[in-house]
Amino acid sequence: MAIYTRTGDSGGTAVYGGRRVSKSSHQIESTGTIDELTTQIGLAESLINERSAKNHLIDIQKDLYNIMSVASGANV
Repeated sequence: MAIYTRTGDSGGTAVYGGRRVSKSSHQIESTGTIDELTTQIGLAESLINERSAKNHLIDIQKDLYNIMSVASGANV
């Protein structure tokens, strides 16, 4: 199923609040990098058996999600 946003691909993307930024902006780059990091942490967490280590990694992921929300402009 195709999804069309009707905004075309002019090299920009919408962020929280509807503002448009360049896909090559530092904001989008940092959010993508942090997202990839949270994925790797999730993989590590799935391979670890020690409960306290798992909880620590989950806490780090939560902190990174908060950082991404600030980077996106949501300021949650």
